[in-house]
Amino acid sequence: MTHQDRIESGVDLESVFLVHRAQLRAFICSRGAADLADDILQDLWIRMPRQRTDIASPLSYLYRMATYLVFDRNQSRSARLVRDTAWFDAHGSIGEAGCAQPTAERVMEARQTVSRALEAVSREGERVLAIFRRHRIDGLTQREVASEFGLSIGTVEGDLRKAYRALVALEEH
Repeated sequence: MTHQDRIESGVDLESVFLVHRAQLRAFICSRGAADLADDILQDLWIRMPRQRTDIASPLSYLYRMATYLVFDRNQSRSARLVRDTAWFDAHGSIGEAGCAQPTAERVMEARQTVSRALEAVSREGERVLAIFRRHRIDGLTQREVASEFGLSIGTVEGDLRKAYRALVALEEH
């Protein structure tokens, strides 16, 4: 036991933490977790016991806790990397915008689905298709669609119900 440990023996861990925060941070950084040092210190602060302890070497105890937290973060990071890699392998690559890009097969399937849906709605009439497009695709409210087409809101609602029934029928087949 060092002289510093003997002095700090019997004091609460919060005091030891506050006195040695900079050294603990440097220790965490030296373990390859510089980018996570502040988060790990906060974790350490949250997890340490708040009552006075009989820990013979409180500073050593805090270093050991920090070591475990660094290890835990590294394990989590590795698991996340494996999980994300598996997901991207299954669902496509990352595009320039940082979003998952669908595979060519998924794009083709989506286009075919949209085409079938619009075809099913168009069988209900051109006005139903136009109202459906303006409301569901272009994002206009029912009131805006009614105003644009010179119809009542009730008529727009009725046409949208027809469109939705056509989509449900398509989904059931």
